[in-house]
Amino acid sequence: MGVSYSTLCEWKDHRFPEILEALKKGKAPVDIEVENALFKRATGYTVTIKKPIKVKMKRQLKDKGTIEEEHIEFVEEEIYIAPDTTAQIYWLKNRRPDKWRDKPQTGAVDTDDPLMAMLKRWDDAARQ
Repeated sequence: MGVSYSTLCEWKDHRFPEILEALKKGKAPVDIEVENALFKRATGYTVTIKKPIKVKMKRQLKDKGTIEEEHIEFVEEEIYIAPDTTAQIYWLKNRRPDKWRDKPQTGAVDTDDPLMAMLKRWDDAARQ
């Protein structure tokens, strides 16, 4: 653009708010693309690749024997990319923090877990 970084910041933050809006709009498609990529990594997907293979051919020459020729051909192959557990953890911690946070909320005990319920009862009894 031919302006310094400080000038651009001044323009977008104070003088021309439409510059800031344009920058935000430009980020939205990229954010959606990254969200889709994360979802694919978390759930697994299939991709088609082109795989090179070596093809050998024997040719008979008139009265001079045979020659062997080689060339490379490309064939398409579908491969499955397995789900990635790190992507799944990241997705769940951000989409379902009530169930998947690292540290449970203070005072909250999962009473569906028999061990945690028993420990809570012991703790309550000890406090009385």
